[in-house]
Amino acid sequence: HMSEVLYPMFDTMSGSFRRLFADCAADVHCGREYPNLEQVFFKLVADLNANPVPLTIEHPTTGAAATVNLDGNLFIQTMGNLFAAVTYFPKAIYDTSQGNYEFMIGVLPQAFIGDTGIGTADGLYQSVFCAEVGSLTLADLSTANSYPEVVTALSPFVQLNLDVCALWAVEQIPSGEPIISDVPALLMEGAYDANKPPALGEQVAQNFSTSYFVLMGA
Repeated sequence: HMSEVLYPMFDTMSGSFRRLFADCAADVHCGREYPNLEQVFFKLVADLNANPVPLTIEHPTTGAAATVNLDGNLFIQTMGNLFAAVTYFPKAIYDTSQGNYEFMIGVLPQAFIGDTGIGTADGLYQSVFCAEVGSLTLADLSTANSYPEVVTALSPFVQLNLDVCALWAVEQIPSGEPIISDVPALLMEGAYDANKPPALGEQVAQNFSTSYFVLMGA
């Protein structure tokens, strides 16, 4: 049920960043090359929020030049959606903090993908999403294990989606009973998944009499 994904959204993304900082510090090479990554990251976020940097990027569909003001909130939003490329993060964070925006110029066009209709069925997505989470409010989301900066960065995005659901006005679908089965199942989760708590996969695995749970990137 989507509500189980949305409710811990701030905590989930914060957990992915927290794992990144801890894993880098524990790695001999990463810890030496990019020390105090957590402090550097959040100082960069604060600096960008105080003084956004205009960047010229290429629009992903038209190819036209577009100017984007990179602030700290956009930096968190963009990085939070790119954890599949987490191995590049320490260098990207340090480079950006030192005024080298090459990485961000390369990845920021992806932020426009959702506004272009590329590979999406917006009506279907909104109908399913809103039917399962439309009754939630921003105040319902957990912040118990969240970085305040992550909450600040993601709150407008979450509120926008909830506002759309208020207009979409679809019938709410309550959480159903979990599926219990003896069919062998393989469940794979990404340790750095910033959108869905990997622990949900473990919970699902418990409902199968024969299951194999793999946490990738741990």
